[in-house]
Order: sequence, then structure tokens, then C-alpha cells
Amino acid sequence: MVSDIHFDKPGTSYDTLRELELLANSEEILKSCLISCLFILIAIFFVNSCSKDIASYDQLVQEGRAEEIARKKYDGFFKAVNQLTHLQEFSDNTHADSVLIKKAAEATDKVIADVRSFPQTVDSRLAFDALSYAANELSKSVNFVQTDVSTFWENALLDPLLVLGNEFVKSKKLNESAHLQIVTALQRGMGTKATSDMLVKIIPIVGPTPSHRVMEVCGTDSLVFKRIFDLIYYSRSLQAYGPPLWMTTGSWFVALKLDEWPVSFFCFKPVIADEALYLTFRNYDQGTVYASVFDDPIPKDPEKTDTWLVRAGAVMESFNIDDELAERISKCDLPVYNTHNYYNDYLIHTAADSVKKEFTIILKRERLHDSPFEFSGTDSITVQFTTAQIEKSEGLITKLAATRVMGAAMSGGRMVRARRGEGFAYLIPMGKHDDAMLRKIREDSLPEIKINTK
Repeated sequence: MVSDIHFDKPGTSYDTLRELELLANSEEILKSCLISCLFILIAIFFVNSCSKDIASYDQLVQEGRAEEIARKKYDGFFKAVNQLTHLQEFSDNTHADSVLIKKAAEATDKVIADVRSFPQTVDSRLAFDALSYAANELSKSVNFVQTDVSTFWENALLDPLLVLGNEFVKSKKLNESAHLQIVTALQRGMGTKATSDMLVKIIPIVGPTPSHRVMEVCGTDSLVFKRIFDLIYYSRSLQAYGPPLWMTTGSWFVALKLDEWPVSFFCFKPVIADEALYLTFRNYDQGTVYASVFDDPIPKDPEKTDTWLVRAGAVMESFNIDDELAERISKCDLPVYNTHNYYNDYLIHTAADSVKKEFTIILKRERLHDSPFEFSGTDSITVQFTTAQIEKSEGLITKLAATRVMGAAMSGGRMVRARRGEGFAYLIPMGKHDDAMLRKIREDSLPEIKINTK
């Protein structure tokens, strides 16, 4: 208690001492505040100084520092690959060349280790670019004509970019910045040495609905990406009408049963691009369908493959399209991330007749003409929706009329006659279906009403 405190110093009152005590405490508090402020200022300075080095990837690109930092960070990698562009200066025999390629491969593995977390970290994105810069330089090298060098370029530098690009699209964690980087890096890494196989691999990476920024990059290219740019716009022009609105709730599995053909499988997936509705598609081979729908993956052990093929063959030969199958398909994990307007040489067309209330989907492959003695005829698969067919559908399965026409072909000097088959396409919902896209389309089509109040 204050009343119990006594001060022995003569001439000093209690109040005066109390004021001195408060003053001393104030000085301590002030000193403490100053120290805290100093620490805060140091922390702010540290964070600001670090942010210049650990900025976001987009910020580094905007500042024009991404390439500089990538080259500095992976200096050893660039030096190892650079030696492959000047083999004559570093080696005089094949053995020495293989040693240099081995060193470059080891340096590349370290970069790929950083790439694996793409696009979650700045380091992974810088590593991704580093591979593309090295690939670009190697593609321009006079030594590119050497098989070892060109093989290293494709397998060690470009393939990781293509694999990561496909994994990115497959992950569904799409963002424009990473997508733009992938397209730009692939464009840079391929240079003028792109092959037709690379074109096929890149089509699903670009996708059927790239952003305007990605399309700008594709449109300014002179080789692969310009072809994809043209393909996207051309293929959209083949779809005069979008699919029925009820199809916009998700992806659809299609089992096609036609005369003279084994059962075949497709996926139809609706997408929105530039405020218009389109259909994308892909096909599945019987092995993929069996492995996913019947939950029996392809064995990793080669010795078990034959047994697996026997099981798969037995199931697919007696393939029944019923409610049990529909339930399996609704829960399976068949891939749908790589559907497109173009797939395996087929383009998707759509047409509609408002009088007959018919909607038609056509998957068409034009005649492939390799030589006068080697060609395959036009192949056209048609699936037709009518009001009557839709109304008759029961449960999860919608049964639609389908036809296929295949022109005559010549293979190995043997003529193959033209064929025509009729049958049915069985439409079954795949995976999770919701009304999000359907609601968006309906909301966007509502009339805009303005009310002026006074």
C-alpha cells in the first residue's frame, strides 16, 4: 500500500518522489518504444530489401529481370549446355562428346528438380524458363545436326516442358500467368525446330479456350502456335450452334454402337469461349475405358500385362450399356482435361434444324492422302439429338441415333471398300455434374431492365 511507504531522505516530499518515479518509468517506456520502433524499421527495411530479390515471377518479368536472374541462378547449367553448342572447341573425339553430354544431363537434372513444384514457387518458374532459354540456344547451334545434340535438346530440355505443361492443364489449377509462361517458354525452346509430334502434344496444352493474352502470343508466332491459333478459330467456325443447354452441367461419356464396327468411346464436354457455347471432345481406347470404369489399372509389372489383357478383353467383349455401367461411369476418373475441338485428326462440327427440333454433332476426319497408292477415306461419325429421343431417355442413359460413313482406302497396295453403319450413341453423365454453367448462360441471356427513378 502507498500509505505504508516511508522515505528517509530529508526535504523530499512524497509527491515529489512520486513524480520522479513516474518520470523514470516514462523514460524506460520511451526507451522501450524507441527500441521497438528501431526493430520495426529494421524489419521493414529487411522485408523491402528482400522483396527486390524474392519478388513474384510476374513482377520480375515486368521489370525485365527474370532471364537475368534465371541465368545467374543456373549459371553452371547454362555453361554445361553451352559446351554442346561448341563441341569442336571442347572435344576431338566421340568419347569426349559423350562426357560433355553427360555433364549437361547432370546439370539439367538439378534444374528439373526445381521445376517439379511449378508453378507454386518463383524458383520453379525461373527454372522452367531456364530450360527454355537453353533449348533455344541449342536449337540455333551448328551442332544441332548431330544426333546426340538434337536428342538431348528434345528429351532433356523440351520434354520436361511438355510434361509440366500437360500436368498443369490436368491439375485444373489454371491461372493465366502460368499458362502464358508455358506457351511462351515452349515457343522459345522449340525455336524453328518444332516437329509435327510436338504440335499434337501442344494442342491440349493451349486448350480450346485460351485467354486473350495466350491467343495473342499464339497469333504472333510463325510456326506451331500460329497453326494452333488458326485451328482454334477455324474449328469454332464449324460449330454453327452450341449444344443443348441441358448438356452444360458437365462432361458426357458416349458409347457408340454401330453396324460393322466394334464399340467405340468418346467424351463430349461443353465450354464457353468469347461468350459463346461450344462442344469439345476426345476419344478413349477400350483399354483406358476398362482400366478406369472397372477399376483395374494397367499393371506396372510387364509380366502381369498378358493376364490383364485377358481380363479386359473378356469384359469388353460382353460390354453392356446399362444402369450399372452408368453408375460406374459417373464415379470413374476417365480424363477429360484434354478435350478439344480437334482430336486424333477429327474435327467437331455441329448443326441444328429449328423446324425439326434436331441438333447434330459430326466428328469428321478428312481424307488422308500420303501417295496415289496410300490413302484413307473420309471418316464421318454423326450423332443426332431429337426432341422425341430426349423425351424417351430413362435414368442416366440417353439413347441417340448415330451413323458412321467411311470412304474407301488404300493400304499396302490393298483396297479397302467404303463402309456405312447405323446404330446408337449412348450418352451418360461423367463425374460430377452441377448447374453452374447452365445458370450463368441463363443469367447472361436475361434481358437487362433499367428503371429510372425521379
